[in-house]
Amino acid sequence: MTIAVTPFVYINKYNKICYSINKEWSDLAYKINKEIFMLCDLKNFKKIFDKKKIRAVIISGGGDIYKIKKTNINKLRDKFELELADYCFKKEIPIIAVCRGFQLLASEEGCKLIKTNQNFNKHSLIIKIKDKEQKIIVNSYHNYKIFNISSKFKILGKCKDESVEIASHKEKKLMCFMMHPERPGNNKIILRIFKNFINK
Repeated sequence: MTIAVTPFVYINKYNKICYSINKEWSDLAYKINKEIFMLCDLKNFKKIFDKKKIRAVIISGGGDIYKIKKTNINKLRDKFELELADYCFKKEIPIIAVCRGFQLLASEEGCKLIKTNQNFNKHSLIIKIKDKEQKIIVNSYHNYKIFNISSKFKILGKCKDESVEIASHKEKKLMCFMMHPERPGNNKIILRIFKNFINK
């Protein structure tokens, strides 16, 4: 089975649009025995989906959404990822939204984003699994925290300041993480949640 991941988009020194993903996504795919590829054809992704058997889509992190930082690159990426998400929801293809991806999809549902200065620290998180709460340590690589999330989401993990770190959508096939599940430093429970969601 194949997992598609959206890339980080940037302008290089030659003024060319470039796409990239972190090697950690490949490492994570290996751990859960899945093939992974970078979905960099922003205009023709539907043709790719027709040819490949896509098990899930990751809307990845890195950078800011257009509502926060109004650049042409962010506008381009937001447009693509929102169209991709809409396509996946209609086809019932599971989506995992990570960091920026979570911010993008949650902001479309009217959530509140607040800037944080704690974007590179490990921290504790209260996670709820099968109605049981557990305290775990996760990594954190985001510049904004999510508050006042839509009631359409089920909150699975929160920080002590009540910001939401993990949530699933009640109606759509969507799992969201503010931390980066692909990077080292997370509790094993995060990988288990990731894997179980993809294998549903």
